Amino acid sequence: MSATNPLPPTPCVVDTVVLAMFVDAGRPDLLQALAGGLVFLTPTVLDPAQLPPFAGPSLSEFGRGLYDAEQQLGDPLLARRAQRRTVFYGSAGMIWQPVALSVGEVRLARYLASPATRQAARVIDPTFRALRIDPGEAECAAVAINRGWRLWSDDQAIVTLVRTLYPSCVVERLCGLLVRGVSEGLIGCAAAAHLYNAVFKSELRLWSRLTLDCQDGNATCR
Repeated sequence: MSATNPLPPTPCVVDTVVLAMFVDAGRPDLLQALAGGLVFLTPTVLDPAQLPPFAGPSLSEFGRGLYDAEQQLGDPLLARRAQRRTVFYGSAGMIWQPVALSVGEVRLARYLASPATRQAARVIDPTFRALRIDPGEAECAAVAINRGWRLWSDDQAIVTLVRTLYPSCVVERLCGLLVRGVSEGLIGCAAAAHLYNAVFKSELRLWSRLTLDCQDGNATCR
C-alpha cells in the first residue's frame, strides 16, 4: 500500500491583534508554525504597497502601530516593536503573504461592519452587545467566511459575530492557538504560559480575562 501525502492545512487569515502579539513578542516563527505555512494578511491589516520607513501614518493597522512606535524610539518597548515590525515587513513570501479581496468579499466586509449585521446577531443571540465591528476584523472575517479559511482573531466582537452568524467558520483566538501549539509540540507548556501571561498580557497589554495554565505539561485557558 502506498503512503498518502497529508492534506495541506487550511489557510488562515490573521487580524491585527493576533499578528501584533506574535511579531511584537519576537515570535513570528511560532505564528508561521501554527499556520503550517504562510499566514495571509488583508490590506487593512498590512498593506504591502506601503513599506517602512513611513513618511507619515500608514493606512494599515499594523503599519500605524509601527509608525507610532518610530516616533518614540526612546522607549525600549516601542524601539523593539519598531525593529521587529520592520523586519516582519521584509519576510513577505517567507512568513506572510498579502491577500487581495474579491468584490464579493469587499461587500461582505462592509455588511459585517454594518449595524444590520449586529442586529441579526442579536436576534439569534440576545446577549450579543458589540456596538461596532472594526474594518480590519470585518475584512479578515469576510475572507475567512467566503473562502472557508480559518480566522485568527482575539477581538471579542468579531469572534462572537462570526460564531453566531457563520458557525461553520473556524475561529482561533490567542490563548487557544498557544494551547494548540503545546499539543502539537511547537512550544513547551511553560514557555506558552510565559508568552501569553507575561508577554502578551503584561508586557504588550493584551486585554484578556483568560490565563494560560499548565498541568502535567498540558495547557489550558482558564
